[in-house]
Amino acid sequence: MAHVEEIRCPDDLQRHRLLWNALHLQTRGATFLQSLDGVAAYWRVVGTGGGLRVLVVHEGGRPIGILPLVIVGEPTRAGRARVLTYPHHEWGAFFGPIGPNPTATLLLGLRSVASSRRAWDLVELRGVDRDGVDRGRSERAMAAAGLRPRVEAAGQAAVIAMEGSWEDYWAARPHEPRREIDDSLRRMERGGRTTFVRHRPEGRAHGEDDPRWDLFEDCAEVAGRSEGVAAAGGALRRRSIERFLREAHAAAAAAGALDMNLLYLGGRAVAFSYHYCWAGGIQRLWGGCDRRLADLRPDGALLRLVVEDSFSRGDRRFDLGGGVAGAAWPNARATRYRLTHFAPSPAGLVLRIGRAWRRTRLVGGCRGE
Repeated sequence: MAHVEEIRCPDDLQRHRLLWNALHLQTRGATFLQSLDGVAAYWRVVGTGGGLRVLVVHEGGRPIGILPLVIVGEPTRAGRARVLTYPHHEWGAFFGPIGPNPTATLLLGLRSVASSRRAWDLVELRGVDRDGVDRGRSERAMAAAGLRPRVEAAGQAAVIAMEGSWEDYWAARPHEPRREIDDSLRRMERGGRTTFVRHRPEGRAHGEDDPRWDLFEDCAEVAGRSEGVAAAGGALRRRSIERFLREAHAAAAAAGALDMNLLYLGGRAVAFSYHYCWAGGIQRLWGGCDRRLADLRPDGALLRLVVEDSFSRGDRRFDLGGGVAGAAWPNARATRYRLTHFAPSPAGLVLRIGRAWRRTRLVGGCRGE
């Protein structure tokens, strides 16, 4: 017998911590953002004015999965639209259900959404790894639940698949950007004392959970001196991503998911790259460099040191997101998808018509070139 428990109160999430932790460990391709601490931090930052809709799916008398959803308000010409979506917010490339039974979790969870009193104008699952971990499950589950999905590519994540050796990987990078990055590192080493710091505690279970707030503050200081702040989903406002990461920082250190990287020149931080790591995968969320030293390209030099070190550590995948420019780094790409079902509400209809119009303009523009 299937049963779906809906959690709307953030305080009630903590009652499910042991279950969430156990299911998270069994989730294929999981990230720290899918952990209870990641979702709770998201809610503390952006939950005001929205609605929590975390679905705990039971089958055969036992919990088999969790479908974390939230309702967020987004402006339209017909007023604010209520969007039922993942607690994603472009702070990570991908998201999905929690647990080893994603198909059943999606199907039963979305059937519950479809049969409940509607409090949304569209259901939009964002950051779906349709070509990878998801394998089309989300699309089929939405259709089976009566939520006809519109499937659209919503950007690409640059990925480093860490197969083979560092030397082979680096030798295969395009010659010109590789030469420029190597030259940048040499120039900084000649110009003053350079120090690469990587803080990656193994977590409380291993007696290593120091969050190193001093290093976090150095990251924030460099971000304030950067032209822009790079993040997994693209360029984000500094205050938004910094506030979220502050909320999750200590929990990430305790979970063994924190990965902070900084480059110092003459004792001063000039570049940083802030990640989460989980089960052999790295997810870049935040990065930048001092704009006064942009000609030296300290961000490129730092990333070179990070990737080389990751090869030596045995990391398997580095998700650089969409905020890293240049062709030097990725040897693979992963497409993010959004799956959308529009409700027959005024806001839902306006959004549906508006998106169809924009697609028509894009297609027409391409044909006219």
